Amino acid sequence: MKIEHVAFQVKDTVAMTDWYCESLGFKVKRSSDEPKPVRFLADITGQVMIEIYSDPNIEVPDYRFNCAIALRPWSNERRGMIMKRLLYTILVAGMSFPIVGIAEEPRTFCRFVPERQDDFAWENDKIAFRAYGPAARGKTENSGFDCWLKRVDYPIIDKWYGQMKEKSYHKDWGEGSDPYHVGSSAGCGGTGIWLNGKREPLEAFTHYEVISCAPEKSIFKLSYEREIGGVVYGEEKTVTIELGKRLFHVQSVFTKDGKIAVNLPVCIGITTHDGKATATKEVSNGWMACWGTIEKFGVGTGVVMSPSMITEYKLIESSKKDESHALFITETDASGQIEYYAGYGWEKAGEIITSRDWNEYLNNFSK
Repeated sequence: MKIEHVAFQVKDTVAMTDWYCESLGFKVKRSSDEPKPVRFLADITGQVMIEIYSDPNIEVPDYRFNCAIALRPWSNERRGMIMKRLLYTILVAGMSFPIVGIAEEPRTFCRFVPERQDDFAWENDKIAFRAYGPAARGKTENSGFDCWLKRVDYPIIDKWYGQMKEKSYHKDWGEGSDPYHVGSSAGCGGTGIWLNGKREPLEAFTHYEVISCAPEKSIFKLSYEREIGGVVYGEEKTVTIELGKRLFHVQSVFTKDGKIAVNLPVCIGITTHDGKATATKEVSNGWMACWGTIEKFGVGTGVVMSPSMITEYKLIESSKKDESHALFITETDASGQIEYYAGYGWEKAGEIITSRDWNEYLNNFSK
């Protein structure tokens, strides 16, 4: 499919045209004022065409609150390169406002976010997450993972954090949002020590390390620590996220008082949001899932791991907030390690529409 051009209904065709030509170097290729003012403009390559028109019978959209259009520009000089976002100003009848004009190509991304209480966030073209860091220790959140529900394939982490003072990322402005509640739960794939029949999370992370951040794959480490009953438990979690996959990979090494913890009971959890989400599992294939509705759209979360490493599946139903979970109980190996995958599918993003779709995805992924 080849898109011929994009059209914008505006109040003042002439003013808009003048701004595009003067500010962005566009050229008028065709012009008419009857039966309505219209201009066809081409960029400097002659390959990108837009139409500016003013139809008195059509209401002018308020583009500030519409979904921004993500354009992927290509030229001989920049072919194959990832373009940075460009924020520019469109002038319409004397009013100016910023919109996103150019979006990055799909890629993986991760970074520490000190401007938002020491979060660490990561994403690919289908999913986005964050973990809670040093500034959150001693507060409600712990080692749980938060789902950022995105419905565009380009990176959104920098943008959502960058505009959070003006536009809350808890509202969907056209790219997705963060309506997913974590609180003191495991969120989507958070771990904990399984101690005396109870999940004991290791607080928020204490340190991070970015190993690589590249278009096809990003890798980073998060370190956790908590004293429980006079024993200092530690976890070094290495997370890998790859382009095109709905699940990220985790390899964790656990310690007790600084020494490798062998055969340590550990749990991996997904919150049921106090029982609002329905949990399903196929232990023989190594996966468990939750499916619930958040702001009118279905959300599926899941964990996949080797069936041989699953000691037990447990569904915890509690009257206490954030303590209801689907859990895989496992034990660390001779190196103190566990491995698993976690991720989500969101109905509003279009690919995973039903719980059946999500369960099928996890089942296929586990093979």
